[in-house]
Amino acid sequence: SSAEFEEKGKPDPAVYLSASQKLAIAPHECIVVEDSHSGMIAAKSAGMTVVAFTNGQLHTSFELADFTLSYFDDSVDFLLH
Repeated sequence: SSAEFEEKGKPDPAVYLSASQKLAIAPHECIVVEDSHSGMIAAKSAGMTVVAFTNGQLHTSFELADFTLSYFDDSVDFLLH
């Protein structure tokens, strides 16, 4: 699913809820990787676990995230644990 197919954009959770429905996965079982504050709001509103991808950024607020990854290479370790 893509935001372009939804009436409302982020921070509305519609894009995430639509994706979980199409995948037949309950929202609470989904993990969302986001790099924007509005995306994190949308995912949390959908009841999903949020992983913030900071890419080394310090200026974006990531306090809504359940977990953070600073660099893409960190994702392998995160997924294995």
